[in-house]
Amino acid sequence: HHRFGAVIDDSLNAFLLNAREHGKAGASGLSHFLDEFRQSDGDIKRDMDAKASTEIRIMTIHGAKGLEAPIVYLPDMLVSRKPADRLVMTEEGVFLSLGRSFRPDFIIQAKKKFQAQQDEEADRLLYVALTRARNALFMSGWSQTRRRRSEGSWYQLARDTLAGMLHAEPAEETILRHQTGQREGADTEKINKIPLISDEIPVWYHSLPPAEKAPLRPLTPSDIGDNDIVMSFKAEERVQARRAGTLAHQLLNILPHLPVVARNQAIRKVSASYQSGRQPLSTELCDKIITDVTALIDAPRWQALFAPEALCEAPVVGMVKGITVSAQIDRMLITDHFVIIADFKTGRPPHDSEAIPAAYCRQMALYGALLEGIYPAKTITCWLIWTQDLSEREVTASMRQNIILTL
Repeated sequence: HHRFGAVIDDSLNAFLLNAREHGKAGASGLSHFLDEFRQSDGDIKRDMDAKASTEIRIMTIHGAKGLEAPIVYLPDMLVSRKPADRLVMTEEGVFLSLGRSFRPDFIIQAKKKFQAQQDEEADRLLYVALTRARNALFMSGWSQTRRRRSEGSWYQLARDTLAGMLHAEPAEETILRHQTGQREGADTEKINKIPLISDEIPVWYHSLPPAEKAPLRPLTPSDIGDNDIVMSFKAEERVQARRAGTLAHQLLNILPHLPVVARNQAIRKVSASYQSGRQPLSTELCDKIITDVTALIDAPRWQALFAPEALCEAPVVGMVKGITVSAQIDRMLITDHFVIIADFKTGRPPHDSEAIPAAYCRQMALYGALLEGIYPAKTITCWLIWTQDLSEREVTASMRQNIILTL
């Protein structure tokens, strides 16, 4: 609104409506939505002729078709100098003109016919521009040596026409004005009460607008709060632990969408890529991860999270206590009354007597807060699931609320 004003509301509402419908359809991912939205051919048509509107509307002549305004200003009616078009289009085909040295009669006639068609279209467009004004029409233009000219322009056509009209009179040296009588029933008393605009140029005209503040980079859940101790994945090197976690998450994304008979081939391809390179994982570790992941996918308790209608790696962006947060949820299931999310952990699961690591709780609290803003009428349930032994911990609504209060 600060930059575009209220006119941006229609575009934003249409974008948000498309995003909501995309989410309801169960389609996957932000990238998929943006690609689909970019390829759509839909246009947003605003009611630009609203009588109560006090906006200054800037549009092309084509866009103004069918509209009307009390005052219309056509700021640039001159024409720019363009190089001669050497391509000549006819019904028989497209021909290349080699210049004055070779100009057959059929090319000369084709150019004249094409130019006549262009002039007719230009006249129709000029008619549209001249008939948009209800009370006053202003035409102007700016010239530039060897680049912009008045000859053959709409400005010259209008000026020559006005010069021959009875009521046209020069207002200043370079201004020609034509004014008709007032319409019958015009409220002259009301018109006379309108305050005159000062001839002085306002101060803001000579200065550049203030620079807009660049939006802050959205924070991820790990950016907020103190760092926690990294829980190793039965490996001495953190790189190994990260690669093991990446392998597990990749399998959790791919395998649920494949038929059982095709899973083994996918597992072999993905696993092979992690057993090579600078930091390869051992065959034993990969086999252990594969066993844990397939056990989780086949677990009856979590079948709904791996159903076709569930979302995987769902991107979510929003505001939490004035902070822009960007998150990616491993699994999310949206029903009529509930939103169930799960984040999979490949590190050492906590014992029954141990508390959930603070970083994990903070992560789920932010996920829950974002989803509560999107689905205020639904119950949000947040689960942490460890792949090593399928142990689970729920981060309850009260726990999440207490964490958000401390941000």
